[in-house]
Amino acid sequence: MFPGWHAELAEFFEGLRLHNDKTWFERHRDMFTRAVMAPTEALAAELAPRYGEPHIFRLRRDARFAAGQPPYRTALGVQFDATAVHYYLSVSATELVTSFGRTRPDDEWVRQFRAAVAGPAGKSLQDVLAGLAEGGFDIDGSSLKTTPRGFTADHPRADLLRYRAITATRRWPPRHWLGTPAALDLIARTFDEAAGLARWLRTQIRIGDR
Repeated sequence: MFPGWHAELAEFFEGLRLHNDKTWFERHRDMFTRAVMAPTEALAAELAPRYGEPHIFRLRRDARFAAGQPPYRTALGVQFDATAVHYYLSVSATELVTSFGRTRPDDEWVRQFRAAVAGPAGKSLQDVLAGLAEGGFDIDGSSLKTTPRGFTADHPRADLLRYRAITATRRWPPRHWLGTPAALDLIARTFDEAAGLARWLRTQIRIGDR
């Protein structure tokens, strides 16, 4: 059962921010396991039946792809892979982030997404995203600078046609979630608020889990 993240989590991540090296991390590995990893694993296990198989990201960066960056991330992320969509959360000393949608999709996903946006279904997506934005979600799509080939710049949904992905994200400061198991309900409630976007993606983009 998820016990909540203790205030020690914030202490760990703040210390890591100030001393981002292997020596400090190894000295505080027990704190990381106790205050960060163990409760996150419990949370992921409870959410998995509703949102898909969880993947907890490594805190240590892969040096091959992180030139010039500190060796450790100062937030722990979890992604749940459900059919056609991804649910994501991360926790740090300063915030809890929840995000929903599709990131880094392949070309076929983008093709189907744009075809649906350009057609009659695009208006319903506009409405769904407008509702999420009014509810406090940040909407992002890794947008192109110009309208993609095959679509006119004056298309009524040209802004969505420039999307190469789509996410709806919310953030909370520690007072809303640190030190209480109610953080699980907050995360689940937020994921469920994005149900309209999930239905649209699953209906319009038919490429399974890719």
